[in-house]
Amino acid sequence: ELLWRTNTQSFWPMFKLWSGDSLLGYCISRHGRYQEWLEGAARDPRFAHIHWVRLAGAKQARRWLEGPTW
Repeated sequence: ELLWRTNTQSFWPMFKLWSGDSLLGYCISRHGRYQEWLEGAARDPRFAHIHWVRLAGAKQARRWLEGPTW
């Protein structure tokens, strides 16, 4: 599918974990790295002005979306 100009992407290869073009594989392989980075950023004094929200599941996400508690 043409996304813009000459950039094209095929839909199904994004879900093949063994493919180098796998979006799903990329997300799985990078999850731990980004989780560590975000936890470090939340502790960093340079980002103390940011209100960090950590949601541990769909139920918490629904409650948070219903209205901010901060």
